[in-house]
Amino acid sequence: MFKKIIICLVIVLCISSYVNAQAGLMKPIARVECSKDDNKHCIQKKACEKRKSTDQSVNLVEFNEGYELLIYQFEALMDFDLTSNCTANTYTLQFFPENQNLDAAITNTGIQIITFNQNEMLANGSYYAVEITTKFSENKKLKDNMAWVGDTSYGYFQLTFDTRCGKGDYYYSCANVMFTKKPLKKMPESTLVVADYSMTVTDSDGKQLGNVTIVQDSKSVSIPKMIKEKSRQDIDEEEKKKTENSSNEGNLYNSEEGEEETTGNHSSAVKVFSSIISTVVVSIATLSLLL
Repeated sequence: MFKKIIICLVIVLCISSYVNAQAGLMKPIARVECSKDDNKHCIQKKACEKRKSTDQSVNLVEFNEGYELLIYQFEALMDFDLTSNCTANTYTLQFFPENQNLDAAITNTGIQIITFNQNEMLANGSYYAVEITTKFSENKKLKDNMAWVGDTSYGYFQLTFDTRCGKGDYYYSCANVMFTKKPLKKMPESTLVVADYSMTVTDSDGKQLGNVTIVQDSKSVSIPKMIKEKSRQDIDEEEKKKTENSSNEGNLYNSEEGEEETTGNHSSAVKVFSSIISTVVVSIATLSLLL
């Protein structure tokens, strides 16, 4: 009996060591949280699905700029077989555009933004800032398959943590995004999270990068809050109205100043005219007395 209990414990420990390779997006903000504060949603073995019509909150991402990811790695899972050629787990970021006219290949596989090896991301329960220096607009496949409405395009990011080399599985994290070609004059409010480690990667074609070097120990990452879904035209219209209101307020202020100035000039004219009349009356009275 005691022997069976020991065997069961060993099996449980082995299984737990193989399924704890967990990671999730912190920036952009994921659909479900995977962080130091809440890691119960970190295990997601099902690939991301299309954004629901009721899910209207999105992350604003500038299309003509690079981007900085923030990844929370709960378990590294690096139990590699050194005798094989598979000695690295990988991270891959893909974009799935909301475009009904795309071919099935893109709809099913998405558009690869970047792939990099996990090699130096050794720490469990840690935040990793990953700076993508290449602009999204320089990714030809991404650029050719965007469905733009004005200056905006919707879709979602899928981060895939492939830990099969480390005797794990695929793990996914999903984030709804709105690409914009025209930056907002005022970005959404942000919160700061300190990444334990940071790195920089460069890749314009979504190719395999190989090893990634961590460039510094820690870094503060600004995470903009999500915004409600709206078209670029709506945003431009709002900004236009704000500008017009500010202009009208200025015109009203100037108009009031003009009215005050006109009133002042009118009062001065009345005073001068009254003074002239008084002088004439006094002069006639004085002349009559002399005569």
